[in-house]
Amino acid sequence: MLNELCHQVNEECIDNGFPLVHDIDSSTYHIPAPAENANMTYDPTQPQKWRICQNYVALNQVTQVFPMPQGDIRTKQRRLSGH
Repeated sequence: MLNELCHQVNEECIDNGFPLVHDIDSSTYHIPAPAENANMTYDPTQPQKWRICQNYVALNQVTQVFPMPQGDIRTKQRRLSGH
């Protein structure tokens, strides 16, 4: 699964004219034929487009907020209503 993801990232780099990110076996890459009118080189004047894979399970474990005790809900509701 990780190997497939590395291949996909490298294929996106090849498609957009960037150098490869991951150093893995390059014999299985699908290298597209350049189109006649397509400019596949990096242009620093254009804004960069990013695709980021986020591991939300690890992020949730790091940023976990522990539950707070609620106290007496009925008393809080009465105070808010002016009683």
